[in-house]
Amino acid sequence: MSLIRILVMKMIHSNHNIFKEFLRPFLANFFMRKIYYFIGRLYSNSSYKKAIKLCSKSEDVFFGYFDYDPFNTERKLHLAHKRRLATKNSPESLVLDIGYFDLKNKKEFFKIASSSCWSWQQGSRLRWHPQEKFNLVFNSLNNENILSTCIINIDSKEKIFYPYPFFEISPDSKKIYTLSFTELEKKRPGYGYGHSKNIEEIKDPLVGDGCQNIYEYDIDTRKLRILISLSDLRRLGFIKREISEKDYINHIGSSKTGKWISFYHLSEINNIRSNDLYIISKSGNVIKKITKTPTASHFSWIDDRYISIFCLGKISKLFTYHIFDIERDSEILLDANRSNKLLYKDGHQTHLDKFDIISDTYPDIFRIQKLYSFNNRKIKTIANLSSPMRYTKEFRCDLHPRLIKSDNLISVDSTHNKKREILLFNL
Repeated sequence: MSLIRILVMKMIHSNHNIFKEFLRPFLANFFMRKIYYFIGRLYSNSSYKKAIKLCSKSEDVFFGYFDYDPFNTERKLHLAHKRRLATKNSPESLVLDIGYFDLKNKKEFFKIASSSCWSWQQGSRLRWHPQEKFNLVFNSLNNENILSTCIINIDSKEKIFYPYPFFEISPDSKKIYTLSFTELEKKRPGYGYGHSKNIEEIKDPLVGDGCQNIYEYDIDTRKLRILISLSDLRRLGFIKREISEKDYINHIGSSKTGKWISFYHLSEINNIRSNDLYIISKSGNVIKKITKTPTASHFSWIDDRYISIFCLGKISKLFTYHIFDIERDSEILLDANRSNKLLYKDGHQTHLDKFDIISDTYPDIFRIQKLYSFNNRKIKTIANLSSPMRYTKEFRCDLHPRLIKSDNLISVDSTHNKKREILLFNL
């Protein structure tokens, strides 16, 4: 009998306070969570069977965030990251492969490149080039081992490096908007690069600013400038207090034509998380604070005028999806009837139309993640997917639903099969 088992048995057969106050409630809670998980898994198996699967037997396969379309309509290629099957104890310095699945041959992954610059939530920011349809864009180390933007042609494998990583690239591909991914990892593990254990191996050209600046790199002139900083927001009166080390920027995005650049200012005040969404014109001359309460979660651009945000509405007093009219500085409830409970659970929304979305939920008590659409004021559940208990915190795997418009498919990252896979569902 092992020493641990002997100690546990002694505590169980005694009146020891540790067992009564800690161990017994912990074990009871653990076993109950296991039971809920197995119930949820049985319920969700039918959804998994319906999906088209892009996966590997012995490796994790995932795309990343939900703000980019992974699909190339010319050749029906779906972008993906692939790496050795991960556990919580895997060293996060492992390099992952970058490539695609051809939907005509769903079982084969075509490797194009590799990168050590990635996160669980957003991968390497892998995407198709906005102007050159057979080029990929992702973050990687250049030939001098410096964190950079890599452009690669999927046929010739020819590479071009820009001297800074990108978080967003303008629709005309002339500007890169970025921040320090190394600093972001310090502030929000799972979103930046460095992965804590190999931070010295990634030479970040923007390190040291506390992730409090948004940089703009002009590809033609090769000039870098600070587009906006938290110090600027303080000076302009948007932030009414001193900036602290807990303040940082995340989630830089672009409106459909590039007219506006959006970003989050996040902080923690008295152990309460604060999250405001701002937009700035591409010239840098106009800045607007969109949210009226510091509760912004996920956002999605509808067009240059409307942006969707899950937050607490100032007018509605509800935590749900709101559509903000930038021109009129007003908020509109997505669910005008206030009757769809699923819309009051935070998720990752993409708009098919102004009032039509696809979105997901975080795992519930049964570890079920829902994928659904909201159309004509009605909810349609597309899939219920199980997530094993080990996928938590920065190691978690959100569905991050991405709409493939040309084939009316939805792409998600899933751990239903106890590893990361990409699943495709019909809308």
